[in-house]
Amino acid sequence: MNIFNYMYEDIKFDINKPIRLFEAFSGYGSQALALQRVGFKVEHVGISEIDKYAIRSHNELHGKVKNYGGIGSFDKLPPGIDICTWSFPCQDISIAGKQKGMVDGSRSNYGYVFLDTVKNMTYEERPKILLMENVRALFSETFRCDWREIQLRLENMGYKNYSDILNAKDYGIAQNRERVFILSIKGDYNYNFPKPIESDLRLRDFKENNVIDEQYYLSAKMIAFLYNNNNKQIERGNGFRFSPLSDDSTAKTITTRSGSRMDDNFLIEVGKLKIDGKDMPRHRVYNEDGIATTTTTKIGSMPYYVFNEMLPKGKYFIYEIIGNIIILEDDSKRAFVVDLDDPNNLTIPEATIKGYAKAEEEEDVFYIDRPHQKRGVVQKKSTPTIKTSGNDLAIYTGKRIRKLTPRECGRLMGLRDDEIDKILAVNSNTQAYKQFGNSIVVDVLVAIFKELLLK
Repeated sequence: MNIFNYMYEDIKFDINKPIRLFEAFSGYGSQALALQRVGFKVEHVGISEIDKYAIRSHNELHGKVKNYGGIGSFDKLPPGIDICTWSFPCQDISIAGKQKGMVDGSRSNYGYVFLDTVKNMTYEERPKILLMENVRALFSETFRCDWREIQLRLENMGYKNYSDILNAKDYGIAQNRERVFILSIKGDYNYNFPKPIESDLRLRDFKENNVIDEQYYLSAKMIAFLYNNNNKQIERGNGFRFSPLSDDSTAKTITTRSGSRMDDNFLIEVGKLKIDGKDMPRHRVYNEDGIATTTTTKIGSMPYYVFNEMLPKGKYFIYEIIGNIIILEDDSKRAFVVDLDDPNNLTIPEATIKGYAKAEEEEDVFYIDRPHQKRGVVQKKSTPTIKTSGNDLAIYTGKRIRKLTPRECGRLMGLRDDEIDKILAVNSNTQAYKQFGNSIVVDVLVAIFKELLLK
């Protein structure tokens, strides 16, 4: 609630009339998708987009729409627009970029070029509403001058501005994505941004089931690099850290190159600690002669460490040990991670079920056999960072780490699977990642546009 609530009536559109929409910096058209979900019929006046791959996606989702080309290549917008959505490249504002600001020659300067395009129109010709979206950093002290300049130019063209920061996680999407929005209304009208919506959705609700394509899984080399570099980033005190997410997490902000930065989304795929629907029973490791080991879990000087059934039968090498993280690699170059500090690990005081694990002669090699019903892993070489305590025998969870798939990124941007299918049909994964990272979460736009609906 603000003072304008008492001075002006709310801006509203009749749902029975089509919305004449122009999408500047359109991408694949999340704004049009959102208006349609609210219930409006959308009449596309035009778009402005230069990325040929994004244009392909827009055509697949919305049909052929007149493209006016890049901002700056035309003098003014077509008249009679109800809503014009716009943004501008954020690379020179984002904390992940060089933060040049909206200076001449920067990519982010296209925001001012767009405003000049609107300025070239008469007051009557200008769109009724302008909706801008950009990164939260635009609201920061660093870019205060640009923020004020944008609003001043809009005011001088006859617009009243309403601004807020909205986070996708507050509108039914499990992604922590904060974005600045400015809704500018021509004339004397009021607008209120939507309030947060309660949701218990988590990353698990947006994941694909059984992702088996190896291209999404990190190699042992990459995992080792990320964990080692993570320690350096912590020492430096910055925010670019490697922190894999579990199913009950909220995703970090989707980027244009998903899985290529330290602070991107990396998922932990964990084997369940169950057998035949029951909790995994306690194991006893037997030596190769079938004689039970002592309660110290040693044969001579060789400690035994048993991992759960997630690891398939095969041969595993210790790629690297980083603190309490053990990185394994099998003959197929698949990487598995064991975190000794993981609360899901089980430590059992005594063995109760006959199992079997065999130590081979090669150094730092794991073998998994199943001469009995259970599957075990034996470490041949003892290291200072892997220990049992007292008479305990540790059972650890083997994990794999992967980046998000394009479909998961699309879902976390509010797209439905059929819409994602259309984008993936005409794009490589690289281009799909880029478009999702550059877009606006549909559910956030839906909440914004609902406030424009005539009630």
